[in-house]
Amino acid sequence: MCTMSENVTSLRDMSEDFLTHAVDFSISRGDFTAALDHLLNKNSGAHRQSWLTHAYAGLLFWHLLQEERSSHSSLASDMQAAEEDTKDEGIHKRKKQKLTAPTTASAAMLPLDTPLKVFELLNGEKVHKLEQGAVQNLSRAFELAPTNEAVARVYADLLLDLNQPSESREVLESLLSRCPESIHVHRRLVYLLTSKFPEDRPVVMKAVLRWHRVDPSCEEPLRMLCERRSGGISLRRLVTLFADHLEYAVGSEWTWRQLASLLQEAQVRSTRLLDFEPIIKAVFDGRRDWWDRYQFGSQLKEDLASSHSCELALSRLAFKCISCDLIQQRTTSYVSTARRVMESRGNTRLDQIINQFNVESAGLEPAADAGEISEDDETVDKPFTAG
Repeated sequence: MCTMSENVTSLRDMSEDFLTHAVDFSISRGDFTAALDHLLNKNSGAHRQSWLTHAYAGLLFWHLLQEERSSHSSLASDMQAAEEDTKDEGIHKRKKQKLTAPTTASAAMLPLDTPLKVFELLNGEKVHKLEQGAVQNLSRAFELAPTNEAVARVYADLLLDLNQPSESREVLESLLSRCPESIHVHRRLVYLLTSKFPEDRPVVMKAVLRWHRVDPSCEEPLRMLCERRSGGISLRRLVTLFADHLEYAVGSEWTWRQLASLLQEAQVRSTRLLDFEPIIKAVFDGRRDWWDRYQFGSQLKEDLASSHSCELALSRLAFKCISCDLIQQRTTSYVSTARRVMESRGNTRLDQIINQFNVESAGLEPAADAGEISEDDETVDKPFTAG
């Protein structure tokens, strides 16, 4: 036999399901106002504490806000044009051309000769109420479900839409402090920081490094780190991050090209700067026993055959061979084998790619590392904490 508490919970869940279906039905008919009315009229008692109903209401307020903005922009443009026509013809004269009929209920209630300033004032009040409704409901939903990624992402997007990037950032950072392994939230935070806070380079770099830590198979963080290398990422850490990435992904042409360039730079540093620890040794000593088998197996000739007619695939394989040779520093190299195989097939393109890389590497000078974020800064390897 069910207890009273269990019966109440069951009835509450059924009631919430019914409300959700009613809202979904109104949305399916395109009646977003009716859907919102369902939530506002029923959002009492048990529903008042439901994150789901608050999230639904916030989304509907936001949707109606976007509709209002769109219709206001169109109607205000028409009214502006009509006012200009009126001025041209005199105050008491009208052109035969009339205003376009308003498309929203709020605009349809206004007389066609409503002054533009009055219309904008009335519309501004409605927009403000819709903004308030969206923020209050999504804020409450996030408060009730602080680890719900969907709610946090929508709330952060709303704040960004309302031109509140700092508040949007706080929401994402708050969620990451509770869910530090969330790939999607790390990505969104990086996008927000790079677009709205690009001047805060150390913070951006650390956010990108954290994203890479939770999703090492993704290439995008590596691209961002290479583009912002002057922001304080050391050569040794960058080579390590590429090596980590290639343990989870096959690696694109860009990845292998970048790794080959970084390894060549590391080799130059190791020979010209005697006080600099050999980066290749430090990064790959623990990988040497299995790296070649993992990256090539016994399929180099098969890979060359399949890449024969594809420029991008051939370039990728060329830089892969160069990288593995630089790591292992062997006498019988993958580059030599690849050259022989392709020459026997009458293909000289691989040889051209390798020669061009060697020419570019010959003039390489070791650049100084920026000191803001070095391999000794372990904050990016710790769980995220807001602030």
